[in-house]
Amino acid sequence: MATCPLGFGGPGAAKGELSSYHCVLCRGLLHDPVVADRCRHVFCSFCIRRFRDCPVCGADIEGTSPDTALASTIGKILLGHAKLLAKQAGAVCPVASAATGAATCPVASVATSSAGSAPPGPDLDVPSVLLHLALQSLAGGNPEAALARLGMCADTLCSSSGGSSQPEAVAAPAAEGKGPQPPEATVAAAGAADPAFDRHVAAAAASADNASRLGAILGCKADCYRRLGDAAAARSHLAASLACLAPWRGRSREADSALSVTHNKLGDMLLLAERLTEAREQYERALEIRRAAAAGAGAAGEAATREAAAAEVVQDLCDLAVSLCKVADVGFAVSEPEVQREGEGEAACSTPAAAAGGSVSESAAGRPHGEQQQQEQEQGKQGVRRLSDLLTEARGVLLRPEMLPYARACGSVAAPPPPGEASERRRDAADAAGGESQSEAEAVGGSKREAQGRGGEGAGREARGDGGGGPEGLDPRLVARYGKVWGALEQLTARLNDLRV
Repeated sequence: MATCPLGFGGPGAAKGELSSYHCVLCRGLLHDPVVADRCRHVFCSFCIRRFRDCPVCGADIEGTSPDTALASTIGKILLGHAKLLAKQAGAVCPVASAATGAATCPVASVATSSAGSAPPGPDLDVPSVLLHLALQSLAGGNPEAALARLGMCADTLCSSSGGSSQPEAVAAPAAEGKGPQPPEATVAAAGAADPAFDRHVAAAAASADNASRLGAILGCKADCYRRLGDAAAARSHLAASLACLAPWRGRSREADSALSVTHNKLGDMLLLAERLTEAREQYERALEIRRAAAAGAGAAGEAATREAAAAEVVQDLCDLAVSLCKVADVGFAVSEPEVQREGEGEAACSTPAAAAGGSVSESAAGRPHGEQQQQEQEQGKQGVRRLSDLLTEARGVLLRPEMLPYARACGSVAAPPPPGEASERRRDAADAAGGESQSEAEAVGGSKREAQGRGGEGAGREARGDGGGGPEGLDPRLVARYGKVWGALEQLTARLNDLRV
């Protein structure tokens, strides 16, 4: 019998291959499976809905039929993993056996099938497995399957916490006044939309870990509803996420991270709805949380630069830069129309009719309008200055010493030249200068070369920031994220230059 590579009975050999329990379209574990009537290929009902021809063999899809037996088997797979994860030691995957025809555990297989995802460790618990499966389905384009697994994940967390809160855990943050609580109207709306709201809040009160996980799960459910076009359900789930996370603000790094993500998701929805003032408020709340997190990461960052940039520090600083860019982005949405109106007003004033003027009464009547226009121009300039300050701060965050190895890996800053090449450049400059300037340049160059000799290989490693391993020593996911954030910053900087013009 094959052992499950999630840790049931020891290390396994998951190869990330799809089995008969997987959908070839979303590459996730099948949810609500249906069979095509002619070719008998099996898909998730949501995934195959948009196809008229079978994506596997090309046969016409005249209709589909629910595969209730397969759905029942997949339900037993998840239930079996839940029971075995509770036992942990010596457990063997109930599906990875010759009787089912699966070469490897289908749950573990789907968990390792997506590009860029690391193999799950042996210490994963049930909510982690379900969350991983849900994210796989969501990434594959099946929000219905993701919603089902996220619901199971939240129920499991609530059951494991006993469904009741510990009064001392939830009372302490409120007494200390750690951060603003969600508005009462928002919480009431979330409770009315989600019948499990009270249960989620009670489970989140049990521990910071529960709150962090439930907050993230509810945020992911909001993403699913957004994909399905249900904005009201998405907002209610984000409000429930805030209610779970807000009492733990300032007490848990993970809770703070999840809380800032939820604020940003709410801001994104409000920005799309053109509710700019409310969107800015949500973005600024996330920015406040991330500034505090980055300030705490700064002390650790000094030690991290001597060896390798700590992943948590880099993540916190990238998060801070993202929040700065988001606040700037909503600022552009406010400032750009104002600048456009300002330009139209200046153009109107510069027309021949306006230059010729009019009667004294018309001129007197136009003075208040002129003062108002000056005030609007001054407000526009202040808005541009605020945008410039935000983008300057974001650039400074991304170019902090801890971030320089990632900046060099992405090409955002030039890597320092090798010592030999630097010496040759100095000698060339000295030869061009000639005479006394040449002797000065050689003296300075000699002292620098002596200092480089004392620094040795360790100085070279510090310049690369990777402990001697080069860019390949950095986490590729963090490098990719840094590159995306830097690209967004460059785009916003170009918009700022257009505003200045």
